[in-house]
Amino acid sequence: MKQRHEISLSMIVKNEEKYLRGCLDSVKEVVDELIIVDTGSTDSTVKIAEEFGAKIYNYEWTNDFSAARNFALGKSTGKWILYLDADERLSKRSVDELKKIASSGKLTGCKCTVKNPDNFNGKPNYMRYTRLFPNNPSNRFTGAVHEQIDDSLLENGYEIIETGIEIIHTGYNVPYEEIKEKAHRNLIILKNEFSKNDSAYNAFQLANTFSILKNYSEANTYYLLAVKGGIKKEYKAHAYLNLSDYELKRHNVSGALEFLNAGLQNDPFSPLLNMLAADIHFRLYKREKALEYCKKALEENKKIFSGQSKAELAVGVNPEIILSKGIYLSLLAGDKENLNYFFKELRNKNERLFDVFEKLINNKTFSENDEVEIKSLIYPDNIEAFLLLVEGYADKLKALELLIALEEKYESNSRFLRTLGLMYSENKMYNESIKAFEKALLTAEKDPATVFYLASVLMQNNQIEKIPNLLLFAEKEFDSIPEFNAKYKILKEKLMGK
Repeated sequence: MKQRHEISLSMIVKNEEKYLRGCLDSVKEVVDELIIVDTGSTDSTVKIAEEFGAKIYNYEWTNDFSAARNFALGKSTGKWILYLDADERLSKRSVDELKKIASSGKLTGCKCTVKNPDNFNGKPNYMRYTRLFPNNPSNRFTGAVHEQIDDSLLENGYEIIETGIEIIHTGYNVPYEEIKEKAHRNLIILKNEFSKNDSAYNAFQLANTFSILKNYSEANTYYLLAVKGGIKKEYKAHAYLNLSDYELKRHNVSGALEFLNAGLQNDPFSPLLNMLAADIHFRLYKREKALEYCKKALEENKKIFSGQSKAELAVGVNPEIILSKGIYLSLLAGDKENLNYFFKELRNKNERLFDVFEKLINNKTFSENDEVEIKSLIYPDNIEAFLLLVEGYADKLKALELLIALEEKYESNSRFLRTLGLMYSENKMYNESIKAFEKALLTAEKDPATVFYLASVLMQNNQIEKIPNLLLFAEKEFDSIPEFNAKYKILKEKLMGK
């Protein structure tokens, strides 16, 4: 490499042949030295590093990311350290800014935006980390996992400044199974770390890992520990978000509201918190306020995607998710003004999805191409709006056909199965309707409203003998939900002839 600024790229790797070349390509015009610490690769990772002229060192892995990072620092000779993971890339637009900082003569820690795309769940996030800092033997990483350099830099008298440098992290833009595998790996290290240091930050990271693994009970235990300690306000807001969402899933609306308000106090600009606020306030029959929260979520989301947010943890959302929620809530509220607002925004973001929704709401005819395309346009975060529009579509047979085309994809989605049951019932296919409703009541997130629909169809189909068992099931599953109990009492009295 020809002489440039005195920057060492410091990396630890293992079996990263899938990502490493892209990472090194992104920095080859910026760094002067490539330090690659390999912790036991068995693929072509080392060979790729050699192609780029890297200095390669072997290191025996000890389940401690900071120890490995610090070993790499000890091998780096540049005035500046840039540290990346193999699945990260320095954005092209950041090259000039990085060079300018390195040549300025002022040694500081530099906050960079690490952008995490998410094409699988529609929830990309933007996190602020110090990734560029002075090379000083006293600067050392801490934390066995989710390692940090900031405390060390501040202790050694360095200022940490904000920069526009952007790093793209591709490693979590993968199917859930790959993310789950990483989470299991991190969980072992985090548990060990927490046993040595039960800090609020370590509790927060443990909670996040349990959440990824969908062990929500354990996640909440550690989120509660995290919010009691000294973590950054954005982290607290994220913890309260998860605590609130968990309570809402348990139908504890008052508990969800309490955690929500605590979250908004820490970060009133979070799109996810504002979306959750919309759900909670709608459940509380505060529909106008709910739609205000939904619109705020959309506006704050735009700021994140435009790079205006400088929060430590800024989680953006695919705009279509917010717009679909806005359409769904507007339809339920009968609010035409807000419905038109969200429809207009959707047309600008996804014209094909807009066309599907517009045909449903205006009872237009679907072509064969439309029906095929629906399979790729409908996903879990917009399905509620789609299903509500399907329920109101005039051609009930066509509505059923649209749902059947999606059945395999959503066979374990309670809300989908409920609508499928309704459409079977509308088409007087009662046996199929009963099967769909019964299947909906076996899903993880079963909906108590399904009980009332199923009871009605059982009566229409003269299957009264199934009703007593349905009532016993409903009492066991939904007894703690106040709004359910009032309706259930009326149903029980009617069905039992009292």
